[in-house]
Amino acid sequence: MNKTILQKKINIYEVFLALTLFIFSVFALEGSNESAKILIPYINANPTFLHLALTVLLCLFFLLIKIKRNDKIEFDIVCILLLFQCVLNLLPIIRPNFDATDFWGHYLNTLMSLIIYFIFYNSNIETKSVVKYFVIFGIVISIQVIWTALLIDIPFSDVVFKNYMRIPYSSSNMICTILVPIVFMVMRANIKSLWKLLIVFLLIVGIVLCHSRGGILILAVMTLIELITRIMRQKNKVLYCLVLCTIIIIGIGVFLFEPSVKRFLLGYIADKEFTLDGLTSGRLSIYIAQLKTVKQSPIFGTGLFYSADAPSGAHNLFIDLLAKCGIVGFIVYTLALYFVFRKTSKKMFKIYKYEIQPLYIFLISLFLYSMIEVCYFNYNSDLIFWMIAGILQSKKAFCRHESNMLEVNKLELATNNTN
Repeated sequence: MNKTILQKKINIYEVFLALTLFIFSVFALEGSNESAKILIPYINANPTFLHLALTVLLCLFFLLIKIKRNDKIEFDIVCILLLFQCVLNLLPIIRPNFDATDFWGHYLNTLMSLIIYFIFYNSNIETKSVVKYFVIFGIVISIQVIWTALLIDIPFSDVVFKNYMRIPYSSSNMICTILVPIVFMVMRANIKSLWKLLIVFLLIVGIVLCHSRGGILILAVMTLIELITRIMRQKNKVLYCLVLCTIIIIGIGVFLFEPSVKRFLLGYIADKEFTLDGLTSGRLSIYIAQLKTVKQSPIFGTGLFYSADAPSGAHNLFIDLLAKCGIVGFIVYTLALYFVFRKTSKKMFKIYKYEIQPLYIFLISLFLYSMIEVCYFNYNSDLIFWMIAGILQSKKAFCRHESNMLEVNKLELATNNTN
């Protein structure tokens, strides 16, 4: 009896998720320069290697459980597309001038995306468990950010402040790529209002202290979308629209007339000549440079290598896909994203809102962030995105099946009553 209870309590997918977030929040490699050093306590070890070992164990457990229970292993169109993407991204190895120096590290992200998506598509993890672990992760990250901010011996108003904002998970901008999605996951989750308010407040403090303009921008855009969505459900739409417009006007006024806010949002270009490239922190130049590389290999791309023009990437998912994976890879990956985000019926979205909506909004936030930041072709970000995508697709399939069963039962009941 105790064995049965233990089996019901332990879920290997939950354990894997919890350990994944633990590794990302505690382990890191020591930085080589002063600004790359982590000021708070952490364990100096390679988190990627540790997580790979954990993933191997998960795969073994997954196969053993499926074989023991004689369960059917399922896959969907997204699995097939990610597998095709893995094959396409291997094509550079057949080129005569192939250089493996930085290729396999980048290819690992593609391979892990497929493995993690496939396993979690076959998982039975509950959404409330996913939310719980990500809320804890978000709180830990925010506390680490606050702790680091207190240890940085530079005024917060100084734009250099963000260069020293580094914790085990990552640095300034990349920290926000996980905190912002968690904010909106919490907002759509089944959590008591007071706790929800406190958690969101702590997460937003973490985002602000990261000194990331991108984080503030995506947070503002997603908040605006949330407000508009909620307004559209209200009867007195005009009143709510006026309130929203007033808030926006006040925000613009604060930006234009408050020097400290303007400096914070404009960063390094606050005292320089205003240019579009400067406003985007040089991203416009990177976009143009990366788009030019598409001509080198338009069909299959130049490969998953570092680029001299953009060592950290183009800061835009679609531009990097075109440059590194070519038109074919771009189409395949975009189709995979399409099937993940494919519209769920309003009825299902409403009935199973606590099962689907928190996962859905998390992925949308991370996807929007990938338009301005390199939260893709990155081990942590890719793994988290496709893990949540796998869970979401699994939930959508389950909800569709359950809805169909309810319809069948209703039809049978109606038929019996008629007879």
